[in-house]
Amino acid sequence: MSVAGNALFVSDQNGMASYLDNGTTTIFGTTTYQEYLTSQRWHLVSPPVSGASIDVYYDIYLKEYNEPTDTWTYLVTPTTMPMNVGQGYAAWASDDYTGSTTVNYRGSLTNSNITLNSLDFTAGAAKEGFNLIGNPYPCALDFNSNWSLTNMSGWMVIYDNGIYRGISTDGTPYNGKTDGIIPPTQGFWVRALNASGSITIPASQRLHSNQVFYKEAKEFEFPIVRLETEVNGYNDETVVIFHPESTIGFDGYYDLSKFENVEEAPQLYTMTLGGNYAVNYYGSDYEDRIVPVGFKTLHDGLYILEASTISNFDSETGIYLEDLKTGTLTKLTDNPQYSFSYESGDDEHRFNLHFTKSSLSISSTQLYGMDIYAYQNTVYVKNPNLLDGYVVIYDVMGQAITKTQMNKEELIEIPVDRLGYYFVKVNSGERTLTEKVFLK
Repeated sequence: MSVAGNALFVSDQNGMASYLDNGTTTIFGTTTYQEYLTSQRWHLVSPPVSGASIDVYYDIYLKEYNEPTDTWTYLVTPTTMPMNVGQGYAAWASDDYTGSTTVNYRGSLTNSNITLNSLDFTAGAAKEGFNLIGNPYPCALDFNSNWSLTNMSGWMVIYDNGIYRGISTDGTPYNGKTDGIIPPTQGFWVRALNASGSITIPASQRLHSNQVFYKEAKEFEFPIVRLETEVNGYNDETVVIFHPESTIGFDGYYDLSKFENVEEAPQLYTMTLGGNYAVNYYGSDYEDRIVPVGFKTLHDGLYILEASTISNFDSETGIYLEDLKTGTLTKLTDNPQYSFSYESGDDEHRFNLHFTKSSLSISSTQLYGMDIYAYQNTVYVKNPNLLDGYVVIYDVMGQAITKTQMNKEELIEIPVDRLGYYFVKVNSGERTLTEKVFLK
């Protein structure tokens, strides 16, 4: 089909135009697709046409991401510098120049598959393998299992008004992103797992963003805990999932590394030797596991941490939240909300999640009369009341590395052959004490 004359696809504060064709429509004349930018905030953007240059964003700040150095480069001159189809950029419309405004893309609308083979991967980089790409079409796009991913993570992450949200190809949601819809001209993050990572953005997954689109959140079949909190109207969450195809270490396809939200928002994540995770997959064995949880924010105050999802665990397993600052222990399977105060300078490692069939009750060291400490490569447990039980030492990924019986000795010495942080849990009957130590 041929269309004579100019074509204008209008966007404003009420929404963006959506155009989808089967590759046989030809528009004679000038084709213009508009993108609306709200002032004083960053937008992740991507061109829906071929032939666009950076002068589309004249008087608007525009920058691109550099994965090797985890930095941004502002794009200013020459104004004829081309914008790459399928690449993502960040744009900021300032009140000093344009205020909220529309930009006009002119060129040939994209309507075919886009394959990105030259994705960045720099071993050891701060955001190793993360690439900012974008929806190359003048309509919405659905991220799902129909995408062709080679040596890639299974996650897509968008930036939504200061908060990062994501979804995996199998529909696992993170931080409120319960569908795979990527709006037109929207930039988003993906992750290459090595230097051979590639992704094909399929034209077959285009759809109209203004159509009625209903999609329920994924129904989970594996054990899962989802922790959420809110600060200043911003929400954040972290997720722990026990999956038989995962391991205790980094699983490139499953695990999602933490992106930090704007400073005014909360930052909630699990902590591992490999970094902080938004979504952390473990193997299927959750018994007696400890998962470190980090929290930080700019503002002192009283906050609530809620286990909004706890499902698919056996009925005998209790899930406990330990507040390392106060020593408070909350059984989330009985009470999914925990209130806590936060002050600037608090240790980011604020909580531990415990998964156990034992009945935990964490008390102070004075109650037990016990003292747990480390010197050089040895963990010591002072046991003046000559209690019996056992001592388990966990690494920071929550894996038990040794278990030692406590047979009424006054002092238990446990050598550890690797330096670093560890959790030491002493269990005597129904009484449990956990401490964090550092071997150096």
